[in-house]
Amino acid sequence: MLVLVLVVVVIGYLLPVAHTATKTFTVKAPPDSVWQRLTDFKNYPAWRKDLSAVVATSDTSWIETDRRKHQMPVAIIIYEPYKQLATKINGSNLPFGGTWVFVLKEANNQTMVTITEHGEVYNPVFRFVSRFIMGYYATINQYADDLEKVSIKN
Repeated sequence: MLVLVLVVVVIGYLLPVAHTATKTFTVKAPPDSVWQRLTDFKNYPAWRKDLSAVVATSDTSWIETDRRKHQMPVAIIIYEPYKQLATKINGSNLPFGGTWVFVLKEANNQTMVTITEHGEVYNPVFRFVSRFIMGYYATINQYADDLEKVSIKN
């Protein structure tokens, strides 16, 4: 068991701290509807399956609580209505950090959404898990699925 832990730690140290993951998908709703959904962070738990609560700390920052009771502070760093939104993990002493950039483009009364995660995983064990077990795309894929389903209903 100790050898396995040691191998995970060593591989984790060899992996880069930073990674980038991008996903582009189409939402069957116009950009203004998608923009409203993305920027109304207080209502994220109504459509994001991974969240149980959001507490606003200002007009541009909040704390997300996931279903396992983990909290993550988030803040808006770029706000270009109906075009681009960027958020960052706004905390210290976390095992990970980074930004998410959302780019919206109108396409036949639908919205092409591109999400780019510029992530950083500081803990080598978490780097190993993020790369080989969860995958860099797990969170983006869940977010995209949740956004598509809710927007289709509206």
